[in-house]
Amino acid sequence: MNRRSFIRSSVLASGVIPLLGHNYFIDKFEKKMKLSLSQWSLHREIFGKSKENYEQWKFWISTDSDKVLQGTLDPMKFPSVAKQIYGFNAIDYVNTFFYGKNEKYFKSLKKECDELGVKSLVMMVDQEGMLGDLDVIKRKKSIIQHEKWLYHSAILGCHSVRINAHGKGSKRVQQDNLKESLLVLCEKAKSLGLDLIIENHGGISSNPDWLVELINSVNHPNLGTMVDFDNFNYSENKIWNGEFIYDRYEGVEKLMPFAKSVSAKSYSFNSKGEEETIDYNRMMNIIKKFKYSNHISVEYEGHGIGSLSEPEGIIATKNLIERLL
Repeated sequence: MNRRSFIRSSVLASGVIPLLGHNYFIDKFEKKMKLSLSQWSLHREIFGKSKENYEQWKFWISTDSDKVLQGTLDPMKFPSVAKQIYGFNAIDYVNTFFYGKNEKYFKSLKKECDELGVKSLVMMVDQEGMLGDLDVIKRKKSIIQHEKWLYHSAILGCHSVRINAHGKGSKRVQQDNLKESLLVLCEKAKSLGLDLIIENHGGISSNPDWLVELINSVNHPNLGTMVDFDNFNYSENKIWNGEFIYDRYEGVEKLMPFAKSVSAKSYSFNSKGEEETIDYNRMMNIIKKFKYSNHISVEYEGHGIGSLSEPEGIIATKNLIERLL
């Protein structure tokens, strides 16, 4: 049995009929598992080909954000797709799908979720400046730009907002500048009933030792981590391009004590339905070890030519986690 046949057989076995107009039945096992669907798993369906020219995409984000939405999936429909097609009762958002949207829009999205019985958990924030920038004016601007997503996330009923611990300068300088920014945002998040979470997501933030030091130095009850199964390639600073690789399993172990969210990244699957890049059994055992009780977010990334489609990859990841848990 080849890989795609296995995936499709697994989908059928779990009560989900795949593809063709998104006609799936809701997975009967969903209520037993605390799984959520990351909106990034459908970024190709939402963005279409707009991100193939990254510089053009960044320009559109800041000038005419609707131009980046060139795919077939309207971001407003993400909750219904997550629930009715893939069988998820909880979702995580990515802010770049919602640039330029106002309070009225997010209230409508909240209404859509309530009617469907879908929980909004995390808003992941990108493209809003570096909270650890060397320039204090740029740092303050970045704080303001992040604050608007705190308000939007509160409207949606999220429990957390994921930010990036990015900056410039030495490791220590970045920590010091980020600490100032994070303290301001943590207090704002607290006032809105939210947590602030940092993902191992590029730059020095993908070094878990550095990230744990930063979290301990901020020492705020509303600050934690979003632990990604990958993203452990890091550079010491934004100026020097040298890259290091941290062992992903050791990295997850170090970040789990602070975890308020877990992102189960996946790329490709073999004929047995196992993830080929990441040892999921080992990752699930680490999660169990720390008695983590929040949702595990399915984040299918895909990996080059021959990868499963987004729908197939989502189902494959979901089935694998459910089997291991």
